[in-house]
Amino acid sequence: MIRDDEDLREVFGGDPYPMKRKRLTIRYQHFKFVGCIRILDNSVGIIPKQLLLVVPPFSTFIHFTAATYGHPKGVVEGRGAYDVVEILNGRLDLYDDNLLEIRSDENLCALFDDPSIGMTIHIFLIDFGWLTGRRKVLKIDYVIDGRQGELEEEEVSGLLLNPVAIHPTPIISPLILIEQATYGVTHFTKQEKMNEIERELFKLSSIHHKKRSGLPVKKEELAKLWKVEGLKKWYDYWDTAPEESVDITGRVQQMVEETGGQMLEINPETIDLEAEFGSPLPGQHKVLHIEYSIIGHDSEMLTSSEEVTENGYPKNFIRQKKGLELVTVLEDEEHSIPTLQEHIQITAPRCLALIECDKAVYGHRFDTRRVYDVTAQVNGRILRSGGHQFFIDDCEELNMIFGDPCPGVRKKLWVKYCTRGFAGSMRVENINDYPQSTIQLGYRLREEDLEP
Repeated sequence: MIRDDEDLREVFGGDPYPMKRKRLTIRYQHFKFVGCIRILDNSVGIIPKQLLLVVPPFSTFIHFTAATYGHPKGVVEGRGAYDVVEILNGRLDLYDDNLLEIRSDENLCALFDDPSIGMTIHIFLIDFGWLTGRRKVLKIDYVIDGRQGELEEEEVSGLLLNPVAIHPTPIISPLILIEQATYGVTHFTKQEKMNEIERELFKLSSIHHKKRSGLPVKKEELAKLWKVEGLKKWYDYWDTAPEESVDITGRVQQMVEETGGQMLEINPETIDLEAEFGSPLPGQHKVLHIEYSIIGHDSEMLTSSEEVTENGYPKNFIRQKKGLELVTVLEDEEHSIPTLQEHIQITAPRCLALIECDKAVYGHRFDTRRVYDVTAQVNGRILRSGGHQFFIDDCEELNMIFGDPCPGVRKKLWVKYCTRGFAGSMRVENINDYPQSTIQLGYRLREEDLEP
């Protein structure tokens, strides 16, 4: 521990670079992992905040097999990028032994040093515009182990004494990266909207042709024909609409981060579009345009498809996906406030549930013959919650959920469970020395969740 009121010049017996800011570097090893901590002083030997390094007595749930910062291709002939595994290990031990977090407002060159210092060029990326300096990325190959655990709780009169919950599951963020987002009218959104209307008109024309030919037409198909005139008016509107828009890529990425980096939700009933995105083309209809990619658990697609991690825990997978959202925003005399026409919800699809119940029983506290196996009911409850949590409140009637194996006797619920881990790779672009999005890898655990 080094306090924030200690003079490092006295602690280490001198000042190697008087009146200049210096960096304290501590490199250490525990178990088979090597960590590195770097802290800048304030030029007079005082660190900005107290340094407290406590190494856990047991191995952490997350490990980094490789990590580089710099050139997109990594280290080429010993140049172009830095190996930053030790710095990431040090950051884990210094802040949270089971969760790596790098915020989007942290300067990566200050954290890792600049692998292309002295090289100033100007490059243009479609998603981000003109950037100064060489293009750099942070690439992390990681293994997040699963966890095993048990819980039990007694009941009285069919109600639990205390609520039971299983919720610490692996966090991988960002899973959703916003490649481009605009609000207003652009040439691209006009063409896409017109193409969408043309496809719909073609479908309706086939129904009209069937009707004229005397072929049987369903009642639902006939009801669609009244849309033709409205679609033609919309086509003419987009064909002549003026082009003006604002780039909202950064703000939409922030909205993803606010939900943990794994989901984007824009609810037309609660969002204030003018406050969030501004007001291009006031009094006219607009389009909210979002292009995104779900990078999955393995952005490089290099890891194997084995169903267990190196330590034998079951492993999960997150599929990659690219998508496009084009939602009309109404604003005219009838709609004085910009109104989003659809609810937008984008989530990262997991192949399997994060939590799996291996065994669960409910019944007599001591007599194993008077219990019910409720594994299927517990797993069903986990799946209905999205596969990432299990919860039963102390006001829920257990006999209604699981049945009553021994009426009139106090019972208990016992659950043995495991959470699935991940093994993969994450690549995050560097935008003017800052990460494109906040990075989170690992578990956010409470003290009671930690087990040696």
